[in-house]
Amino acid sequence: MKRTIIAVIIGLAALTAQAQSTTNVVIRTTVEVVTAGVTNSSASTLRLDAGGNKRDVFALNGLVAAFAKYRANTANTKTFDQWLKQEAVDLTEAHGRAYQQEQIAATATKINALLTQFPDLLSNADLNNLTTIAAKAP
Repeated sequence: MKRTIIAVIIGLAALTAQAQSTTNVVIRTTVEVVTAGVTNSSASTLRLDAGGNKRDVFALNGLVAAFAKYRANTANTKTFDQWLKQEAVDLTEAHGRAYQQEQIAATATKINALLTQFPDLLSNADLNNLTTIAAKAP
């Protein structure tokens, strides 16, 4: 009986050791501000701990699921860390495009106001520039 109990305890210890393998994600960001040739930087770290709080676990599970979908839908063989870096680049570019679209919309609104409400504020050179811009439209 003692041998059976010892064998069960050893078996449980082996299972416990195998179940402790986890993947954590640590994202380090450094922001550099250059003023008059002087670089000042600040670093921050985002750590998603698989053994941590529920928010971290959900975030990691979401990343793993998104990576699995990516791998299932493409022939690309990026590793998880390469994919995660590309996701960060894609997100940054998406924010940049959204900002650019907002700026273009604001400029278009101002030009529309000038053309419809205040045409006397535009010089002939301004109108010629607008004609040149309009000619580039598809």
